[in-house]
Amino acid sequence: MAETLFDGISLLFQKSAYSNVTSFEPCRSSIDHYKFYQFSLIPAVILTLLMAATTTRKHKLLKILRGRPGLLFPMDTLTRSSRLSYACAFGATAFVVYQISIEHTFAFDYKGPQAAITLMAIFSMIIYGIVFFPVFACLALGSAFSFGLGAVYVWMFFIVNLYRLSECTFTLTGRAVLFVRMLPTLFCLCYLSIMLPIRFVRAIGNKDYFRSPILKKRRSETLDDIKNSYQGRHVRKLLTKPVVQAPPEGFANKAKAFFMSQVHKLVYRREEGFRYSSRLLAVMFVAACVVYVVSIRELFYILHQEN
Repeated sequence: MAETLFDGISLLFQKSAYSNVTSFEPCRSSIDHYKFYQFSLIPAVILTLLMAATTTRKHKLLKILRGRPGLLFPMDTLTRSSRLSYACAFGATAFVVYQISIEHTFAFDYKGPQAAITLMAIFSMIIYGIVFFPVFACLALGSAFSFGLGAVYVWMFFIVNLYRLSECTFTLTGRAVLFVRMLPTLFCLCYLSIMLPIRFVRAIGNKDYFRSPILKKRRSETLDDIKNSYQGRHVRKLLTKPVVQAPPEGFANKAKAFFMSQVHKLVYRREEGFRYSSRLLAVMFVAACVVYVVSIRELFYILHQEN
């Protein structure tokens, strides 16, 4: 079996196109995987510092540079805004997770002992985290400045992935399979490439040029706003003594109550105002993307064995 899914697809469909050829060279991308992510650290750090310069520190060294740069956070763990954007930001990293966990392809060329693979995987995740950090930071800040930088940064990844998809000579079937394999990453990058410019325009219209509207919204929240939110209503419900209802009388009422209780256990009921957190949806989405890529890999392996 080929070392990577990309090489395997190349071998399989070159073989199907040229059945009289006995040896094939796998399609190698002209963009080196290791150098691409290593050099991507440079714009990632620069963009992170630029975004951090739009925020201020709260406690430490407030007199230096007027409290700038501040500490950036990639996302609020309990936020319920920008859920699909956060899911796509995580989804863009799903194939990297697959490469580390399944193919053992790290952010650098490692040929050392097997005992250090876990440590190398941790270092690679740190590098990948820094590389993709500006995407999450621009969503967390929510300003026109951050959306503009994030859009340009995402466009770079989107163009590189499209180039990798088109640079090799495949049959139509081979290119279709390669596209199916890259579909989650392309979808996520395409969504972010469109949505970030739209949010940039909206932020310009709302005059949120540099300051985060999320922070301004939190500062303007009143106690009544918190009480009337879903979380506030849920907490008040927990602290309120529940009303004890009288048990149903008669066989018909008891049967009806039992039947409805069983239905309520099986049927999902949406509560008004409730939304799953962005972190939960993002984690589930990444897991689904990794399962999808692994399934495509196994499907290719079956086809490769049959051919």
